[in-house]
Amino acid sequence: MALRKPLVLVDGILSQLPAGDTLDATITDEAVISMTNGSAATTFLTGQPVYISGADLVNLGIANSLATSEIIGLCYQDIPPGISGNILARGYLTLSDWTNIIGTAALVPGTVYYLDPDTAGMLTSTPPVKSKYYLVRIGRALNTTTLEVVPRAPIAL
Repeated sequence: MALRKPLVLVDGILSQLPAGDTLDATITDEAVISMTNGSAATTFLTGQPVYISGADLVNLGIANSLATSEIIGLCYQDIPPGISGNILARGYLTLSDWTNIIGTAALVPGTVYYLDPDTAGMLTSTPPVKSKYYLVRIGRALNTTTLEVVPRAPIAL
């Protein structure tokens, strides 16, 4: 197999990596962004799914419209109204109690969780099937406390 060199920008020109140079980058499985709770009265809880509702604003997701089902991630911390907080866009979220998010304390290992079509800010292990709802896969439970968060684009039903 031939030796391949990565392409890099050298003085603004796309070139092969010069001989003797190396690439150094941190690789992580986690993506966290900071956004502001766009609700006037509701504190978003750790683990609740959110969508972008305005400039730097998020609101609780629900799978009953396209706009509210475009999930960018799960709250990485409790976020009071009008306050900025971290959103886990991709990675692993571990909670000792998932009751506020799925209705029971523990995840079911290996189970896929979806955005709930009936209650904002909730996930469900039952994929929505009614027309006019959206199927939004959020992630898979690795064990009873950890969800691998990889939100997918909504699919209209």
